Amino acid sequence: MISYKFILNSLIRLNEKIDKLEQDISLLFRYIKGLNNLSFREVKEDNIVLLSSLPPKLIKTWLAISSIKKGSADDISKITKRARAMESSYLNQLVQLKLLNKNKFLNKRKGGQKIIFEIIS
Repeated sequence: MISYKFILNSLIRLNEKIDKLEQDISLLFRYIKGLNNLSFREVKEDNIVLLSSLPPKLIKTWLAISSIKKGSADDISKITKRARAMESSYLNQLVQLKLLNKNKFLNKRKGGQKIIFEIIS
């Protein structure tokens, strides 16, 4: 027989999980609402599911790259207003999650290479 305390503890844990979900949904909607401020195109239903699975720090980077389809860390940092090195790290994390491709191009003028990230179709 299930005791009153067991039911009460189960309800408390369930309530905590619901609170956590509400916070996650609120955070997601805040980022989506901020799309207009960053001049992003309309968010598709597939992207909402994807965004909900990403850590919060990667959401802004994903939205920026999805707005221009491909670009360098420098391009993304101009959109997100975050440091280029930080964006490079976030973009590489998205590559590891297999959401982006990473292509290297030689830059003969500067004597280095430029890394271009693009969304995997």
